[in-house]
Amino acid sequence: MLINFGDDAGQSLTNWGLMPDPMNRCRRQTWWKSMRTENYWFPSYDDDAFWPTKVPGAFNRVHQNLEFFEGPADYLCHFKAEVPKDNQRAFLQFDSVNERCAVFLNGRYVDGHVGGHAPFTLDVTRALKESNRLLVICDATRQEGDVPGVFHDWFHDGGITGPVSL
Repeated sequence: MLINFGDDAGQSLTNWGLMPDPMNRCRRQTWWKSMRTENYWFPSYDDDAFWPTKVPGAFNRVHQNLEFFEGPADYLCHFKAEVPKDNQRAFLQFDSVNERCAVFLNGRYVDGHVGGHAPFTLDVTRALKESNRLLVICDATRQEGDVPGVFHDWFHDGGITGPVSL
């Protein structure tokens, strides 16, 4: 993980889908490896099943039916990009993801992050292609040892709550 103190936003990623995942099926069934190919069917998984959603935005504020949900949710974004040449590198910048996340690009694990409202940058040079499939597994479940902890007097927003750019 890299810490980015600059403000060069790059290409904003705006076309996102959301799948609430209270049973953690994404992790158990390794959805990040499920690259759609013709005449291929993967049980319980389909890119088209993701709900259109707004990023940035807490999923429990954007979707009224998730108002009291504080668990895992999966985000999917398809985007085009220029592949880095020679000594160039490419980075994904997340301004805020609450509370924990794992990031997968084109079926490859890139890295994870813990700590809502803290920006972070990931090197995606090796995984980036012209056509890309980005899957971000977010988990806003309250846990012992987390700050602010299991018991607090406000609602715990979850998901990608800040802009994402390449």
